[in-house]
Amino acid sequence: MKKLLFVFPIVALLAAGCNSSAQPASQKNNQPAQQTQTTPIQQQVAQNPTPSPVPTPTLTPTPTSTNPNIQTYSGSGISFQYDPQAVTVSTQGNKIYLDDPTDAAKRIHTGGYIQVFNKNIEDSLTNAIRNIALAGFSPSQCIVNLTNNFSYFNRFEVFDVQAANNSGSSPAGSCPSPYIDAGSPGFFIFDPSHHTVFVFWRSGAALNLGTIESTLQFTAE
Repeated sequence: MKKLLFVFPIVALLAAGCNSSAQPASQKNNQPAQQTQTTPIQQQVAQNPTPSPVPTPTLTPTPTSTNPNIQTYSGSGISFQYDPQAVTVSTQGNKIYLDDPTDAAKRIHTGGYIQVFNKNIEDSLTNAIRNIALAGFSPSQCIVNLTNNFSYFNRFEVFDVQAANNSGSSPAGSCPSPYIDAGSPGFFIFDPSHHTVFVFWRSGAALNLGTIESTLQFTAE
């Protein structure tokens, strides 16, 4: 009987030790999981993710004049820009005169000019030149030619008129002087996309007409 009493306390102590070692594990499994703490920088990155890069736009420059004095002439189915300090523009009839503003004598209509002609939409430019500018003159004596001698007008069709003798001048008035005279460049200009207008260009005096040459446009239908 004494031996049994001695064993019983030992068994009780062992059972109590097992219960105490198992308890923390049970309590640990029942505790809620701790939340991960985030810093303010991490929260800002999460709320504002890095944006996708914006494509760089391709810009097409618009040609503009750097000369504040540039003016625009528009009328009679054509338009062009010019510098009034380099050329004076005036009109009379169907001619637009280009004169020298520095001329001490203030002469007008003595420089170059642009003569504007209207044509039927059905007519070719060759026929229009013969019927309008060369009316009354023999086509066999005044020959209309398509020419590429003027690179600054290569965006247009350019025609000149030559006398049949091919000397550049008109013998005995066989061709009208303004359109055949070799004293200064003269030729007809036509834009195929504008069928009702063509012009005769005569440079005349030694003027700086580069701005007019590069900006000449046909505006008539």
